[in-house]
Amino acid sequence: MNCPGCNKPMVDGQEFNGLLKCHWDCSDLTRDKMGHQNADDLVQFRINNRLAMDGIFPGLHHLFERLGGKM
Repeated sequence: MNCPGCNKPMVDGQEFNGLLKCHWDCSDLTRDKMGHQNADDLVQFRINNRLAMDGIFPGLHHLFERLGGKM
């Protein structure tokens, strides 16, 4: 798998931005390439998806918004 920011391989032991799936140092470059709104939407989608995997849904769980969920 290659980093969407620099297109170099993602190697074990490197620091990753898990929500954007890129090298941590490439976060800004990845956001620029994707477009900031698209990157924000992708991050929010992944946060909401992770909360749903844990059974935390909007309107059904009081911690949804406190844990970063947003609709």
